[in-house]
Amino acid sequence: MPQRREAAIVGIHEYPLRVVGPGTSALQIKAASAIKALEDAGLSYKDIDAVYDTGSHQGIGGLGISEYLGLKPKVIDNTAVGGTSYEFQANHAAKMIAAGKCEVALLTYGSTAHSDRRNIGTAGGTSQGPATPAGNMEDSWGQTLIANYGMVKRRHMHQYGTTDEQFAEISVVTRRHAMRNPEAVKAMTDLEFVGVNEITVQDVVDSRVIAHPLHLLECCMISDGGGAVIIASPEVAANCAKKPAWIIGTGEATKYRENGGDITVSAGAQSGPIAFADAGVTPDEIDVLMAYDSFSITVMCM
Repeated sequence: MPQRREAAIVGIHEYPLRVVGPGTSALQIKAASAIKALEDAGLSYKDIDAVYDTGSHQGIGGLGISEYLGLKPKVIDNTAVGGTSYEFQANHAAKMIAAGKCEVALLTYGSTAHSDRRNIGTAGGTSQGPATPAGNMEDSWGQTLIANYGMVKRRHMHQYGTTDEQFAEISVVTRRHAMRNPEAVKAMTDLEFVGVNEITVQDVVDSRVIAHPLHLLECCMISDGGGAVIIASPEVAANCAKKPAWIIGTGEATKYRENGGDITVSAGAQSGPIAFADAGVTPDEIDVLMAYDSFSITVMCM
């Protein structure tokens, strides 16, 4: 099956610091990343006619980014669905480009969560922001994000007989790959990891429990950082500085907490087959998998 080439990634940048310290804002990270991504593509600000940003940090989304950078985009998208927001946005950008609504899309992200000492995942939800339907049912019991994931892991162990050792294999493999990436090693060093080295299954199961049954080495660290991606039409991509990476297939799915729902299966289990079908490829043709791994259970639920 011929793979379509309607939109491509032509420029990228990953902000190099995981601890930015005081004086650097999420907006500055986004702007700096946008400049570098445009340089990577061989493009300039005047080429951008679409902006994608969740606005999840400092409340500055596509409109704020456009104003800050002096852009006049035809398209702005602030889709925010958690950690997968940027895959959604890449899909939306590719579709809008294919439809002729824009030619060059800028996707930006920036966070200073570590420097702000934001207790993501471990803070209680009570009295944080306006009441929500889900919050009304859970905040009063002191539920936290990591406790939610702990419950999912416990359910997975009950439902499928999965063991701590099997979950630990995920942490072991991700650390093994990280130790072969100088940028990841630098990030772990800057974040003051206890032991910047490969780990074993025993190391994982012996690490302290954070939210039963999740252990410390099954949880991601909170860091600063960000990046930017440039997605362009075939006509623009043909004249960019580097060989384009074509977006050949995408998939979206929705999953949320619901009574009677299977919490051991994520939306990724639904969106994956959609993306494979869209691209006309099969899983055995894939050489690289980059999975969202906030916790070991996040990967297992795919």
